Amino acid sequence: MVVVAGGIYTIAITGELIITSLGMGVILGLFFILINKESQRIEKYLYEEEQKQQDL
Repeated sequence: MVVVAGGIYTIAITGELIITSLGMGVILGLFFILINKESQRIEKYLYEEEQKQQDL
């Protein structure tokens, strides 16, 4: 009985860990996408500024 309860408890903890890590993965993924978009915007801005400097 104790072994079964321990097994269920372990499965519950493992399930929570998996859900937590999936949640973190999603958050990190979204964070990475946001950073990527921002860096593209910054690169575009820097490129445009560079073009303006060359036009002068």
